[in-house]
Amino acid sequence: MKTKAMVETALLVALMCVGALITVPLPFTPVPITLQTLVIMFAALYLPKKQCLTGIIVYILIGIAGLPVFSGGRSGLGVLFGPTGGFMMAFPLMAFSIAVVFDILKAKTSIYAAAVAAVVAGNIPLFVCGSVWFALIQSVSPLNAFLMCVLPYLPGDAVKAVAAVSTYSSVNAAVRVRRR
Repeated sequence: MKTKAMVETALLVALMCVGALITVPLPFTPVPITLQTLVIMFAALYLPKKQCLTGIIVYILIGIAGLPVFSGGRSGLGVLFGPTGGFMMAFPLMAFSIAVVFDILKAKTSIYAAAVAAVVAGNIPLFVCGSVWFALIQSVSPLNAFLMCVLPYLPGDAVKAVAAVSTYSSVNAAVRVRRR
């Protein structure tokens, strides 16, 4: 891995850690609002797939190893087996989905439209894996899992998606100008 790629990957890990610490608990669910998905959306658009996946996996591994980098400063393997574990386990799948959809669509449509479609598509496996895992762990119906883990988060995730796409567009434009 080249120095630039290593620095970008380390920055992704650091941003994931910071995004997890910015936590807004909701009274009706143990799944808090964090900025991790915003970081993943941006990184999956900006970084090569392998580099993005490496950063997300490193983040998960350092949390499992005991560093308090998961939401609310938690750590350990037990967090992955708790109510939020399905979401964290889906982070690599979310990033991969965004990157693949973006790669396919950016040749067929505008970069902005491709990025929007990609982040929307990437949230699907996140919500499916997270809510299915939540339903199993919490012994609730799929409908209740949807009402507790998906529906309340849609407006905020739409805002995060706009922020990620806008940030990607700005950073991408700035990098292109600098390379000239």
